[in-house]
Amino acid sequence: GSWEPVQCHTGTGHCWCVDEKGGFIPASLTARSLQIPQCQTTCEKSRTSGLLSSWKQARSQENPSPKDLFVPACLETGEYARLQASDAGTWCVDPASGEELLPGSNSSAQSCRAEDGGFSLVQCDQAQGSCWCVMDSGEEVPGTRVAGSQPACESPRCPLPFNVSEVVGGTILCETTSGPIGAAIQQCQLLCRQGSRSVFPPGPLICSLESGRWESQPPQPRACQ
Repeated sequence: GSWEPVQCHTGTGHCWCVDEKGGFIPASLTARSLQIPQCQTTCEKSRTSGLLSSWKQARSQENPSPKDLFVPACLETGEYARLQASDAGTWCVDPASGEELLPGSNSSAQSCRAEDGGFSLVQCDQAQGSCWCVMDSGEEVPGTRVAGSQPACESPRCPLPFNVSEVVGGTILCETTSGPIGAAIQQCQLLCRQGSRSVFPPGPLICSLESGRWESQPPQPRACQ
């Protein structure tokens, strides 16, 4: 739902650049006979500004602020990389605006892990008072949204068959608990994304935390069809 950086009028053949709010960027208008303007995204403009500030500092005695010197990381799509880093540390940002995602904030953007930029396994909406589990893609896992508490969204600590890293079209969610003789285990379940279902009958998936092996039949990576 965001604005494309380049806007064109098919009737006149003119093209121009717009900002993230759809506002016209001065001096960006081109006529039919010229090339489409090269429009920078918000991240790309911030990156250019940071590089220029660093270049100017190296040639002057001025002391610009750390904010002026910060050079954000941008994706090939022009969005901000979800994980940003500087000498001050690492933090997660909204890919569209570049604003920092603070733990417990009311931001509608999904939160991420500061160590690698991946989606946090548990996402919450404080306004609605609900939380849910997500897949590696950030997609909500059907049937996991709960109100007033957090769902069990742990990843299994036992390896999947064939050394694959994830279930195709779904995910495995676990909860750490104690087994019949007090040994630490994970009780897991295989859940498929919306529109898919497991071709295997439902059953308990038990991962032993002591041996690192499945005590039950291991989940099949291609069970979701």
